[in-house]
Amino acid sequence: MKWLENILVAVDVSRNEHPHLEDAATLALREQATITLLTVLPKEAQNPSLKNLVEQYATDVLEKLRQNLIAQGINQVRSCYNYGDVAQSIINSAERTGADLVVLYEKHSDTKHLISEVVKKTIRLSSVPVWTTLKGARHEIRKILCPVDCSAASKSALTLALHLATIYEASVRVLYVFEPITHVPTFVKVNLEEINRDGKKQAEFQLEEFLRDFYKQDFSTEIAEGKATEKILEHLSENDLLVMGTNGRTGLSRIVMGSVTETVIRNAPCSFVTTHAEILLSERAEDDLEFIELYFGEGVYNLEKGRYEQAIKFLLSCLDYDKFHVPARLKLAEVYHKIGNLQEAKRYRKQAEYVLSRQWGKEMAEKILQTI
Repeated sequence: MKWLENILVAVDVSRNEHPHLEDAATLALREQATITLLTVLPKEAQNPSLKNLVEQYATDVLEKLRQNLIAQGINQVRSCYNYGDVAQSIINSAERTGADLVVLYEKHSDTKHLISEVVKKTIRLSSVPVWTTLKGARHEIRKILCPVDCSAASKSALTLALHLATIYEASVRVLYVFEPITHVPTFVKVNLEEINRDGKKQAEFQLEEFLRDFYKQDFSTEIAEGKATEKILEHLSENDLLVMGTNGRTGLSRIVMGSVTETVIRNAPCSFVTTHAEILLSERAEDDLEFIELYFGEGVYNLEKGRYEQAIKFLLSCLDYDKFHVPARLKLAEVYHKIGNLQEAKRYRKQAEYVLSRQWGKEMAEKILQTI
């Protein structure tokens, strides 16, 4: 089953350059995916004296870009425009179109490595991976670097890196950075050399355990010693693409990107893809869990009674509270299969498989699905 079916590409129609379209086109061609072009217009453009002019201009630019993509052999290309906050519009459009990937363009400052607020906010809020193409970055991907810290976010990132490696026929380098203790208060009498030696052995063991879910995959590994951001950036000079999880071991919500990730992408010399652990671990209130259980139970009951419209209604309500609820998606697939809507059945089944593979790895996900 394909991992990538829908790509959302954010386009700034005020710019003449759109190098990220090359990356999106490559992915779409190799995966036969659909591309949706999105531009977000400023609220001020809704003024009656400007609205028609601005919308016509945006439509013309999007149509030109759409035709260029079609000429490259991409059969399914759509376009749309919204008004308001750019990052939030991207997030909303990604959810509405069922995007598997969001593609952005970032132009670093010549004097300072600054990531735009739109890119940072989109990365923080997106529940799907975000590919950011940097100005001047290589589009031919042959080497992918995936730094890991053995967290859920890292598992999500490595799964994605391996998917992309298959698409590009690229190699994947898994990098784990062990940060030794270099200073302790003078009144603390410890053997730092011994502590760090034991710490590195523990890191090697953790990495070995972490990689067990990927033992059939093709990649190389390296444990570096030093400051995480510095070592990752050193290795990036030899790679074409960075794939990295956000929030890692910080335990923070998606409102915070994570200091290591933010520092790395701010200084990255190549394009980068970020993904969240949130697709693995969804934080929800206890009240939400009660509603989820209630709606899911009603959905299953109506399905068993043959009341399919009611079943769909309750199961979709379940997803309103938790869009990563696998049982609800599998039951929706079952309902749509029963009423003969095989396209929707396939879509919900695919979404469930995707979430499970991000949680447990592909092999374990297949075993879980066999028992359901």
